Amino acid sequence: MKSTLVLVALLTALGTVATASAQQPGAGEAAKVRKGYAINPVPLNMVGKNPQLVGLGSYIVNGQGACTDCHTSPPYVAGGDPFLGQPTVTNVDGFLAGGTEFGPFISRNLTPNASGRPD
Repeated sequence: MKSTLVLVALLTALGTVATASAQQPGAGEAAKVRKGYAINPVPLNMVGKNPQLVGLGSYIVNGQGACTDCHTSPPYVAGGDPFLGQPTVTNVDGFLAGGTEFGPFISRNLTPNASGRPD
C-alpha cells in the first residue's frame, strides 16, 4: 500500500513537471530559435513580429523543411552553387518566391505580402 502511494505521488509529480515544461519554451526550443537566426539567408523584417516565432519559423523553413528546395528558383545565384564546387551564395532576390516546375505544377510564392501572409 505504501509503495503504491509513493508511485502515485511520483507519477503525479512527473506529470506536473511535464505539463509545466510543455507550456514554457525550454532550452531545446531556445536553441532552435538561435539556430533559425544563424541559418537564415535573407534580411528579416521584424517590425511587429514575435522574435521567438520568427526564429523558430526560420529553423523550420531553413533547417527542417528544406522549403527553399522547391520554393526558391534558382536556389543559388550564378557562380554560387555548392553542388558545382562553388562557394554557396543563396538567391536572396528569389528566396521563397516560387517558380520551380514539377511537370504541370509550379511551386507557390511563400514570401509574405503586405498583410504578412504568403502571396
